[in-house]
Amino acid sequence: MRWLGVLFIWFLVTPVRLSAQRAAVSDSGRTHSYVSIVEAASLTGREDIAVRSHVVPGRVYVGQQATYEVGVFLSDETRSRMRRNPEFIPPEMRTMLAYDLGAPATVPARIVDGQRYEVHVFRRALFPLAAGALEIPPAKLNYALPLSTSFFSREETHTERTQASTLDVLEPPTAGRPRDYSGAVGQLALDARIENRSGRVGDPLLLTLTVSGIGNVSLAPPPLVSLNWGDAVAGAERTRVDTSGALVRGRKEFDYLLTPRRDGILTVPAIAYVYFDPYIEEYRTASSASIAVTIAPSGVPVTAGTVADSLVLLPIRRAYSGDASRPLSASMWYWMSIALAPLPALLLAMRRRPSSNPAESPVARIAAMVASGSVDPSALRRDYARALADRIPGSGSFLSNHVRLARILRRAGVSPETAADASRLLAEMDASVFGRSPAPPTDRGIRAHRLLQAIDDEALPREEIPRIPLRLHSSVFVGMALVATGAGVSIAADSATEFQTAVAAYDARDLGRARALFENVARQHPRAADAWANAGSVAWQMGDTASAAANWQRALRLDPLAEDVRGYLESTPGFDSSVFGDVPAIPLSFLAGIGALLWFGAWGTLATAPSRPVRRQAAAGLAACALVVGMAGLHLNDVFSGRHAAIVLHGDRLRSAPTLAAESGAEVIPGELAHAVGTQTAWTRVRLRGDRNGWIESRKLESLELRR
Repeated sequence: MRWLGVLFIWFLVTPVRLSAQRAAVSDSGRTHSYVSIVEAASLTGREDIAVRSHVVPGRVYVGQQATYEVGVFLSDETRSRMRRNPEFIPPEMRTMLAYDLGAPATVPARIVDGQRYEVHVFRRALFPLAAGALEIPPAKLNYALPLSTSFFSREETHTERTQASTLDVLEPPTAGRPRDYSGAVGQLALDARIENRSGRVGDPLLLTLTVSGIGNVSLAPPPLVSLNWGDAVAGAERTRVDTSGALVRGRKEFDYLLTPRRDGILTVPAIAYVYFDPYIEEYRTASSASIAVTIAPSGVPVTAGTVADSLVLLPIRRAYSGDASRPLSASMWYWMSIALAPLPALLLAMRRRPSSNPAESPVARIAAMVASGSVDPSALRRDYARALADRIPGSGSFLSNHVRLARILRRAGVSPETAADASRLLAEMDASVFGRSPAPPTDRGIRAHRLLQAIDDEALPREEIPRIPLRLHSSVFVGMALVATGAGVSIAADSATEFQTAVAAYDARDLGRARALFENVARQHPRAADAWANAGSVAWQMGDTASAAANWQRALRLDPLAEDVRGYLESTPGFDSSVFGDVPAIPLSFLAGIGALLWFGAWGTLATAPSRPVRRQAAAGLAACALVVGMAGLHLNDVFSGRHAAIVLHGDRLRSAPTLAAESGAEVIPGELAHAVGTQTAWTRVRLRGDRNGWIESRKLESLELRR
């Protein structure tokens, strides 16, 4: 993104005549100065306004800082004529990282040939990423001056540009380059610390290595940690860059989990970190101090806890309540009821219509055929079969199997003689209609009518007729449900045991083990709000703000009414706990219930209101309210599911494009909530609070979306 809107406050700065400022870096008696543009710019004294730029030094190594300065020289006459602030547009920096430096507290005026200039300076630190001749495009200044001294005079717009600058970039020399050099450039130091120097075999210790000094520490590679008594796994990284001075400096922390494989008094050896010092053009090595740790055998209580006994621990949840209940809107039955809500209204509307002559029953049609003396074989067979299916539930599927039909009729309470006659009559009708048997006798309709009456008299009531197949399937489903429930209870019991073990480890101040156990329960049960909440509390206790914020965010999205988690999140960077903040305190099931009631009310009103206009208006109003609640529910569902939400793991500056060479923008800090709006290769475009948006490396974000 082009850096626009940087305005100079021309009329508030009082010019002070000072000597030119110089920023110097001294090491081993050698000094490297950055000369201010105030004295380096070439002026003739005849310019009313001039814009000059330079980059110093003109030759640097990859990763070394070069300072780009722009000076705006404003004569006293021009300054008095200006009515509004100019607009300054810096050049786009390609294939290099850029940091805006703080403006000097005071800037000296400059006098050339008797002409006095008020000077305003813009400074930017550049860190080239590739060797070669890099061209810096001109900067631009847009300003307007009135054509006359009249207050109502119109203004004329002018544009001034600086000259283009060239920066020569060299690769660090290969001569004398150590074998373990990994690309660090600057004047750096390395420090190591372990919060707790005692533990047990198999329990991890947290080692933090800090690289600090002059240079762009955000590009510093991680130190290499190797142990002969355990495993070292790289963890989180944290970066803080200071741009208040003439040279960029900062600190970058690297976390490592050290897991000892044997007991005893062990030593974390001194860690060597090779870097190239561009100011003396030599490779140097920074080393940390060695640290001794005491490791007890596995299962033996540790005499010194993971944290000091005097440290007050955050309260955690002591009871494991299992998975958080899913919202009402996640149920299939909820949406089925929503879909079926219009049916009663439609049925009642159909009843209001003028009804045609009711259709005759199959038995009535058979009686009519017998009375008329005209029997249609196909119609008789159809009505006879339909009458049997209506009277005996379950018999319709066996009409083609006459033996099974007789068995179904006997099970329904029909006498064996009647069941056999009914089955035999249906077989005769099938042969007459579908086969080549002679025409049916005239008494077949009479027999059908009498048999149906006998079946109606002998059969059990419909609700008492046994449904063996249905009961069989139901028992199967019940058995499957019991097996699934038993398995779920077994898994839940294991998780509850592990949860209580983690609570005991936390009380014993064994934070590393407690965190691993809580996170394991949370990974196995992604909807376990208690596990996420406690994992966040332990991470916060261990100084990992980003992980604490991520775990607390997950817990709050599962249980938006949790006041303890909401209170903890207020300690994290930028969390908004208001009604319309990051996680609204509104359960999704409550909103789904309100929407369903409005939806049912709309269709109920449409079905029961006395007059048509009232029905339509009231139903339309309730349906509109249900639609609004539904849209709010969809938004809340996205929020609670964590979709497109992420936590910043490592501090950085947003980029205007998905590349390290793009112009840097607003700063983000670990633990902030970001909303992803797009991805490209290994970059994610994010939006943060305070109207900050831009690109950040995806590896520096942790998604809050629940995976299952």
